[in-house]
Amino acid sequence: MGKLLEKIFVIEGILFAVLGILFVFNPINSLVVLTNVTGLILVSLGILYLIRDRRNIVISIINIILGAGLIAMPTESINLIISFYGAWSVVRGIYIVVDALRNDMDNNKFSLIYGGVIVLLGLLILLNPIISFISVPYIIGSYFIISGLCELYIGFRIK
Repeated sequence: MGKLLEKIFVIEGILFAVLGILFVFNPINSLVVLTNVTGLILVSLGILYLIRDRRNIVISIINIILGAGLIAMPTESINLIISFYGAWSVVRGIYIVVDALRNDMDNNKFSLIYGGVIVLLGLLILLNPIISFISVPYIIGSYFIISGLCELYIGFRIK
């Protein structure tokens, strides 16, 4: 189990770092691509939910409509994606901090710092919408690079 977990963290770390570098060096196109990919994921989830269980019809339709809207209007949808991403970063960072405080691990300080940085980056995105539009690709890029390095660190520490 440890080897599989190690590989997952390492792969995730590499993917996050590459994404971060793409955001830093190609900021505007990266936002449009992120919006399109999010749209495709939502449409795919909507279809899969519909196929898997007909009781999920409402959430399936919502996912498909939202995803289609993101794909049809990626530039207009960027602000929505930016806000969602900021909120997601805050929630994920808080989760990492709470998990670090709850579990007595060797890398508690590392997890606390990592979670705190993610919360700060998410708050930067949420609290400065005008500045965020210009700087958010760099903030997201920084987030992915930091997350990638942290995931690699965790992956190589798992025994």
